[in-house]
Amino acid sequence: LPTDRYPTIDATPQQLKEQTVTALNDQLLGLASKDPVVFLIEDVQWCDPTTLELIGDAITRIIDARVLLVITYRPEFEAPWMGHAHVSVQTLNRLSRREGSEVVEKVTGGKSLPKEVLDLIVAKTDGIPLYVEELTKNVLEAGFLKDAGDHYELDGPLPALAIPTTLQESLIARLDRLNTVKTIAQIGACIGREFTHELVATVSPLSETELQAAFRQLVEAQIILPQGGATQGSYTFKHALLQDAAYDSLLTGPKRQFHDRIADGLLSKFPDVIANTPELLASHLAKAERFSEAVDHWKEAGLRAKNASSNQEAASHLEMALRHLDKEAPSSLRDQRELELQAPLALAVTALFGYGSPKTGAVYERAFTLSRNVDNPPEIFQIMYGLSQNRALGEKFEEGVSIARELASYADKAGNKPGYMVAHRWLGSVLMFVPDYELAKTHCEKAVTAYEELNSRSLVHEYGIDPKAQGLVCLACIQILRGFPDQAAELTEEAVSYADSLNFPFVTAYVHWMAAVSCQWLADREQTTKHANAVLPIAVEKQIRLFESMALILGGWAEHFENNDIQSLKKIQVGFTKYDLSTFMTFFQLNTHIDALIRLNQIDLVQ
Repeated sequence: LPTDRYPTIDATPQQLKEQTVTALNDQLLGLASKDPVVFLIEDVQWCDPTTLELIGDAITRIIDARVLLVITYRPEFEAPWMGHAHVSVQTLNRLSRREGSEVVEKVTGGKSLPKEVLDLIVAKTDGIPLYVEELTKNVLEAGFLKDAGDHYELDGPLPALAIPTTLQESLIARLDRLNTVKTIAQIGACIGREFTHELVATVSPLSETELQAAFRQLVEAQIILPQGGATQGSYTFKHALLQDAAYDSLLTGPKRQFHDRIADGLLSKFPDVIANTPELLASHLAKAERFSEAVDHWKEAGLRAKNASSNQEAASHLEMALRHLDKEAPSSLRDQRELELQAPLALAVTALFGYGSPKTGAVYERAFTLSRNVDNPPEIFQIMYGLSQNRALGEKFEEGVSIARELASYADKAGNKPGYMVAHRWLGSVLMFVPDYELAKTHCEKAVTAYEELNSRSLVHEYGIDPKAQGLVCLACIQILRGFPDQAAELTEEAVSYADSLNFPFVTAYVHWMAAVSCQWLADREQTTKHANAVLPIAVEKQIRLFESMALILGGWAEHFENNDIQSLKKIQVGFTKYDLSTFMTFFQLNTHIDALIRLNQIDLVQ
């Protein structure tokens, strides 16, 4: 085979993910350009955050396309795309008696059941389609009915417990009648909703011939559905509740043993799976009670997600690692391992909840406490930086500034160039609000100059920021406050261009946010709108709640500047109330709300 057909893609994980999402939805739009498309996505409540990003991107892009996107999910799921005007909700009711009877007839192949049996099925299933279907299959397999041609008849009196009371009982009863084949269903259930023939074979004691026969029997019983070819194919449970029933039918001991063997099988035969989805291995290790190993792989999964800006996934994986680390006895090694988890978790939580959030502060506080128990922890600089941000942008501005000054002084003495850039950029940005514009300018310029000497793009992964891009946009704000708007415009353009080249969404959103703020200070509605509109889709997709609020506030202000109406005022109010903004951030943007109220002559609300 030619080796140059698919050349290596030179891109970061974040770029690869974004390109993949774009390519998939480009394909959808390409199909819709030729013919109308119906796109069905079921059981979204089980989707991972990245798949939800794919769906969210599709919803945004199909607004003018000939696409009907149908998404099904359980009531407890909160759909993040409900704010779109072209999205509507249709709640599905339970089946009526007539509809339930039609489902029964479909399962029986058009053959009618005795009235008392049909009445029991319809009554017990309470209009739930899957329950109607599964309970009918259970009845047909139970042996108390006989086939009379075009209908079924009772083969004697109806047994008292012939029809299970619950769906779970019905599913388990069907599995029990499969005898030894049930074990294969149980192994598959331990692996997940979908599983491969090859992985089951590493766990099962059956021969290849016996395993093939077992899969055929499960498919014929409509427990699983084939997804590929014979020995290298994959299977999926017809419904998640079938997987649940198979899994719940296992006792604790055998369940742990299966997970243990699945983990060993993944480690020995599936290195690519482990490399791409370490959280899968971590899950099996945890269920096998191999907690220490599970922590390491949850950590790996968290770091991968953080570096791809999948902050919700990163926080979930790292919190899972911490939960299992709690099972270890206290020790200095345990403290060090926890610190290595809390530091990246702090970055993910910052992106999700904002710099000044109490949740962010709690993570940094815990990390700082742990750092005191570890000799020369490499994470100390990042922790102090995060604490300073949390204090300054929360309710303790002066304390945050004090820590920022200490951090810059420490960086000057330590000879740590990356730390020097981070510390001086941050100190410059907070001094802007003291205010001390000249000193703020000096520190931001120090950061940008040092960055250009070192050309250190890797800081986005260690600290979640980029001193050059963010330093330039802070300098733009400072220059506006110093009375040099033309210089500010040039600095803003340079900051945006450089941030775009990094392909790191958090930094891009930050730069556009501060650019929108500076343009608002100049009462430049057009540029404020441009930058606010650039922030919003990134903030929504990456769940960066602070930036989403800021984009709504600034975008609402720009609209209000032009239209002077209630709707734009409501957009500003949503920005303030949608998420819990810190005291600093509320005060920072309060002028926006006040300006809009004054324009509507609502002076009583201003006061």
